[in-house]
Amino acid sequence: MKKILSAALAAALIFSLSLTASAAEESAGSMDNFRPSADYSGQFTDVASSDWEYSDVSTCYEYNLMQGMTASSFQPDGNLSVAQAIVMADRIHEIYYTGQSTIENGSPWYQPYVDYAAENGILEAGTFSDYNAPVTRAQMALMLYNALPASEFTEINTIDRMSFGSFGESAGYETVDKILQLYRAGIVTGNDIYGSFLPENSITRAESSAILARTAVPEQRRHITLVRDGYSSDLLPHVDLILPHGMETISDDGLTTFIGDSALAVVSSEYDAELEGINITEIYPNDYGQALQEGFIDSGSSLTGISSESVSFATMPVYRTTGTYTSPDLTMDCVIYAWISQDGHMNIIALLSDDDTVLKTMANDLRIYGTSVTQKL
Repeated sequence: MKKILSAALAAALIFSLSLTASAAEESAGSMDNFRPSADYSGQFTDVASSDWEYSDVSTCYEYNLMQGMTASSFQPDGNLSVAQAIVMADRIHEIYYTGQSTIENGSPWYQPYVDYAAENGILEAGTFSDYNAPVTRAQMALMLYNALPASEFTEINTIDRMSFGSFGESAGYETVDKILQLYRAGIVTGNDIYGSFLPENSITRAESSAILARTAVPEQRRHITLVRDGYSSDLLPHVDLILPHGMETISDDGLTTFIGDSALAVVSSEYDAELEGINITEIYPNDYGQALQEGFIDSGSSLTGISSESVSFATMPVYRTTGTYTSPDLTMDCVIYAWISQDGHMNIIALLSDDDTVLKTMANDLRIYGTSVTQKL
């Protein structure tokens, strides 16, 4: 019995020591291990200092994350291969845990990298059959996500899972959720203001350098504001609002307000018997603009630099006013749409943002009865 107990105790001790070692190895990783080890001074003649990828290519070269195709050529527009993507993910993982990249080429040249990736959870063995094929954007992103602990992807952006770009749900929850975390961490930014990811598309070496640099150097991660559709108000159910992710909704009598970090939207609909049967174009723009200004002043704020014009959603005439909204706590550019329903309701949608691109998207892509404004900003 003593021998059995001794053996059991020894086994338990070995098990606990292995757990301790494993935990120590896990905790040994640090983002501080990513440090410049070379100087980039324009070695790649096909990457000009005016090119958008210049800074990212420089970072990848200096941090030993990515090499050129030759000593003087980076080939920024070339597609990244599966093997090259695995090499990059391995470097991220190895540098994070050991402070250096030590894997050397084998036969075939990429085999040691494939083995390392499989052994360290970056990918499952047998995932790929052709390592020279172009890697997809989703495959590249997933390998980089698996190269670091989830705790290193600190969220700096508010992005809903709902209407997540063009990714959809076809790849499964886990895949979409991991890539969504890269958006929230500012590593992936999408291909447009909607955050479209294009998961099955190939990825260029220039695009890869941007994602790789942001993965290894948190200071280079991007704060982004993406918009999505799906916001609506019970006041105007036929209106589809295009607003940034994560907006809070507040409803009051005759008013719905959407509040976010960098944007604001107000929906108002008020009945006036005198407006029944009146087209808003029957109101002279200057009179409308003056009334709008007076309304803001009465509420303790101001609307300056205004310009009003008649635009249309399909055949429905609408006034669009642009200007700068100022209150004691807030200054934002704004776009205001106003129209009169045949039943006598004055409908107003005020869109405000401190980001010009976001504001234009909110204004241009707003849909009334399924159509957007004909005259874009």
